[in-house]
Amino acid sequence: SNLPGLWYSVVGNGLQYQASACSSRGNKTVAISIYDDQCNSTTSACIAHEVLKAKCEDEVLESLSWSTTPGQVYHIHVRANETFVPFTMVISDASRPIWTRNEGCDTAKTIELDTFIDDSINKTTFAIFDPTICERPVDKIGKFYRIIGTGSDLTASICTNGDDQEDAQLFDMAIGVTCQLYDCKTHKRRQHALCNEDESVTFTWYAFEQVEYFIHIDGEAPMEYILLVSEENTQSRSKLRSFVLIIVCVGVGLFAIVLLCCGIQMMKPGKVINWTNKRRG
Repeated sequence: SNLPGLWYSVVGNGLQYQASACSSRGNKTVAISIYDDQCNSTTSACIAHEVLKAKCEDEVLESLSWSTTPGQVYHIHVRANETFVPFTMVISDASRPIWTRNEGCDTAKTIELDTFIDDSINKTTFAIFDPTICERPVDKIGKFYRIIGTGSDLTASICTNGDDQEDAQLFDMAIGVTCQLYDCKTHKRRQHALCNEDESVTFTWYAFEQVEYFIHIDGEAPMEYILLVSEENTQSRSKLRSFVLIIVCVGVGLFAIVLLCCGIQMMKPGKVINWTNKRRG
């Protein structure tokens, strides 16, 4: 093509690939072509082509896909109808759809306390438009879960499935108050814990009543995991509140007695007599 553009290459693995992109300049479009041989070879054939109209400012992507052969090098030509059109592109496994942060938030699962969540990360959830969680870089968005605060301490625990430590996938886990902006409460990065070895990574935080909290889990690779959120020491905290209430009531009672004593002191006979003497005068 004589149109301006850039060349990239990727090696096939026998699966279907997809190229997803958006333009960062107004209404400009980005055209992507896939070639099955060297980019300067006369034998190279265009096996896929698409004009993508997605705008990065809208945090959306458009994609085209093609089937690959293991070991085959594919060349990707990205161009526009003018020079200097900035764009964002990612190449991924077409069987694992791409999510953005907004899509992850929209699909956040609301979970109940003391309920085991047996789930997995099996989507290509690249952090294209929002490369950080809790001010730390992430490669993939992962999954979000929503839980409603109860006015007590909550503990979130997670472990991953695997036969041994070599199978243990590294993952990140974070607690935030919002999903899109993610006002971070706490965050643990690059952890691993196997369920079958009774290991887990835990967070404990005070969850204000009726406030929405979002748990974020992501990993470098697809993984299966078990998540549990439970209320911490509810009975103990209730007893503590009762004890504090008793102490407060006793304190108020003592304070009232002191005030009463002060009032009796002010009503001494001498003062009454003086007031009476004034009336007689």
